[in-house]
Amino acid sequence: MLLLRFFWQVAPLGTVPPKFAPVPQLIQCGQRLCLELNEHRFVVLPLQKFTHADLRPNTSLFTVLTVQPDTPISRVWLESTLRIVLESDQPFKSPFTEGFFFIGASASEIEIDQEARDIIQQRNAWKVFLAREGPEQGFAHGPHLYYNETIWRLLRLYDDTAGSFMTALAPWNQAQPNFQTLRLLGNQYQTLAVAVPARAPRTDLWPLRGLRFAVKDAYRLQGLKTSLCNFAYLNISSTSDTTAMIVRNMVAAGASVVAMTKLSSMIGKEEPTEATDYHAPFNPRGDGYQSPAGSSSGSAASIATYDWLDFAIGTDTTGSGRRPALVNGIFQMRPTYAAVLLDGIVPVFKPWDAPALFSRDVRLLKPVISTWYNAEVSPAHTASHKPPVIVYPLDYLPVDNKVQMQLIDSFLADLARSLDAVIRRVSITSLWDETRPEEAGQQSVQEYLQDTYVNTNFHDYYYYSTDEFRKTYQERYHKRPYVVPFIDWKWELGRPVTQAQRDEGMHRLEVYKKWFLDSAMQQATSEAYLIMPISNVVVNYRDAPPAPVARPNGFDPLILSPILGAPDIVVPIGEYEYDSRVSGRKEYLPVAVDVMGLPGSDLHLIDIVQHSLEMSNRPTAVNTGSRMFNADT
Repeated sequence: MLLLRFFWQVAPLGTVPPKFAPVPQLIQCGQRLCLELNEHRFVVLPLQKFTHADLRPNTSLFTVLTVQPDTPISRVWLESTLRIVLESDQPFKSPFTEGFFFIGASASEIEIDQEARDIIQQRNAWKVFLAREGPEQGFAHGPHLYYNETIWRLLRLYDDTAGSFMTALAPWNQAQPNFQTLRLLGNQYQTLAVAVPARAPRTDLWPLRGLRFAVKDAYRLQGLKTSLCNFAYLNISSTSDTTAMIVRNMVAAGASVVAMTKLSSMIGKEEPTEATDYHAPFNPRGDGYQSPAGSSSGSAASIATYDWLDFAIGTDTTGSGRRPALVNGIFQMRPTYAAVLLDGIVPVFKPWDAPALFSRDVRLLKPVISTWYNAEVSPAHTASHKPPVIVYPLDYLPVDNKVQMQLIDSFLADLARSLDAVIRRVSITSLWDETRPEEAGQQSVQEYLQDTYVNTNFHDYYYYSTDEFRKTYQERYHKRPYVVPFIDWKWELGRPVTQAQRDEGMHRLEVYKKWFLDSAMQQATSEAYLIMPISNVVVNYRDAPPAPVARPNGFDPLILSPILGAPDIVVPIGEYEYDSRVSGRKEYLPVAVDVMGLPGSDLHLIDIVQHSLEMSNRPTAVNTGSRMFNADT
């Protein structure tokens, strides 16, 4: 093992550090170098040989900051920027203020005010200005090490204690477009270490700069294989030669991908006791032993667990994003169908597939999701000037949980007040009977939609989405691949469906979509929103056997927004108290509601949800850990 020792001692604010100030330890971690400092671990990446007249020849820990020409550097600016970059409430006491690398302007283009000069001098810090910035330089905001005339970038290492990730990723750069796995273990047993870049102030040019995110292992990343949390799928997976479009867009906007997340096997429905090839992630809410739901389980659980992760992306076809968002207690958004290119996402059922965005903060939804949209699509930013109406579907509400219903009704009242909207309680069943389209004959809405779910979704999953997987595995290994029982069941239901039955199912869904938007939502005359419960909030321990699966039907509430191609947002609104058999005390489950808008209203939908939360003094962000909100919220 390579072990290089320096002796570093942090000098108190206002004192001059000794000329030789010892302590970082550089140790070889597999094929990478790591540094241990003040109980924190960093992975160390060599950037380039570098010399400069203002650089001290001895070893230094320093911080890289980006500046603009003719922008004065004040103590306030320096302190506020360092608070973000170093994530410290006392940034001037950080060992990374031994020196400063200002990138983007020469010394002659920058004015440092006297207070800033004083604090830099008190730290006996050196400073270097470089009049250029760009990925080709390899410089980024955050902590660095200068040693042996080489600049090394430092990325903080965190343990994946929730088991949310399939793999952690090495930092990506344009010069080497292939993603690479990090291959570092955490300090805890059987955990991955995740390398996390420093945060940075966001700008108009870099709207996501400094944000860290994780990607569901159903998205293609150049240089990596895709597993879908299934051994057989991973074994036949080829290294991808491209990266999913929305991932490229977010990286181009300044965000950093740090990991790939786990999911329910084969993008299906899976409870923890059914997770066979890979262990299911841990949901931190309540007693810590509740199901994380699926299929985007790792994406949701990681956001509910880690403060150092800003957002994650998953997928949602029939609730794969909304169910995990509910039970993990976070915000989630599903965009308008066809507004986002699905290039590089493994399909389930293309007419319903959508990416899903998970975040703890509603204010982060808009800047992130704005990078996703197809240039030819412009989701609405503003209201339509039609009278606002909130549709309350009596077929799906109320749910059995009375506490959940009280929270939903309270949120509904606040949303209506903030919009100055009318609440229209609608029985979809009765309205259909009164206004059903001619194609339906005398069938009820449940009868008309009865087989559409299986005849469309399950048919395409068997014949289009997984057929190549089965064939390739059979040819290579001369046996059928292992899949969890739910996927076998789904295949068995989808296999006998004919193309004619599939086409008839798609036609019925289109008829229902048009009828619903015109009659239930009254899109021609109103700015309509719809409130949905997602599911009844119940205790669901991760060690409990799953409930028997039932043949789904087209009237399922979780497929309404996919059928309509409409955007929706999962909004955390409260908590449900229960007696935990795990902890032996009172614990709290998240309660959330789903707010759906008309197709194309995505950005305005975010605005109205955020405005309603702010106007009603509700939290716009949730905490990580056992409870979403502080006890007094």
